[in-house]
Amino acid sequence: MKPAYRGSAIFIVFFLLGAFTRCFAGDIRFDVCEQVSDSQLIGIYQNKLFPIEQEQGCQWSDQPDGRVYFQIAVIESQKHLREFFQKEMPPGTELNKIFGLGDRCLLTVSEGYLAVIVIREGDWVLISTVNFLKIKPRSEKQERLWDIYRKILSSLP
Repeated sequence: MKPAYRGSAIFIVFFLLGAFTRCFAGDIRFDVCEQVSDSQLIGIYQNKLFPIEQEQGCQWSDQPDGRVYFQIAVIESQKHLREFFQKEMPPGTELNKIFGLGDRCLLTVSEGYLAVIVIREGDWVLISTVNFLKIKPRSEKQERLWDIYRKILSSLP
């Protein structure tokens, strides 16, 4: 992994972790970990990932208590989707709209790979970081990831 990409990815992840805390408006007891199966994860990453339940979602590591490769949080928020991203993107990062997923969706692409996805569905916002999964836009892995998001969005209260 290029050092510039690693720094950008880590910066985005820490920025979003802060956004989760600042933006959470309600107490959702919605188990994101249960919504994602091992077979779905194998479709987007070649090795087993281990879930760790979080207050607002789930994160998956390469080993128990290991490096986080993937995370999804679901929060109730009225904020504009652009507010979930830092004002100035790191070099090599672009912000794009996508269609056909939730009511509205923005994502970042960093160094040619999906990085952060934010999806609004009604009053709910799904925020996901996928930096270390190395998923290229418009790939088969991206479609599998979208299927995971669709399942979660369809299960929201």
